[in-house]
Amino acid sequence: MFEIADRWLADGTVEAMAAEQRTLLGERQLLTQRLLGHHALESRPTSLHVWITLPDAWRAEELQQQAEQEGLAITTAVPFMVEQTPPPRRIRVSLGAEQDIARLEEGLKRLGLLLDEAPPPMMQIVY
Repeated sequence: MFEIADRWLADGTVEAMAAEQRTLLGERQLLTQRLLGHHALESRPTSLHVWITLPDAWRAEELQQQAEQEGLAITTAVPFMVEQTPPPRRIRVSLGAEQDIARLEEGLKRLGLLLDEAPPPMMQIVY
């Protein structure tokens, strides 16, 4: 295993694989910008994920619950917090978890529709 790693480092295979990964992630970031760019997004050009600041109508837990009912998996900021402060009104969307780019695009479109509408009235949060 170490010999393979050494050879790949020496012959440029590792750098070529990393460059390909950066290119693919860059394409996913551009797709996200195209579909959700009218929302406040925060990420790096080749990041595996994007943070989305929520519109005023949504709370992160409400959106997470509604997204789950729509078949979408998003994460609130809570699992990433280290301090006991109020969580930011943001969600984290993984752009690398879905292998199929067409399915990712469909999921981002569905998420965009959710973000653009108000939450259902009297939505009950399940904790």
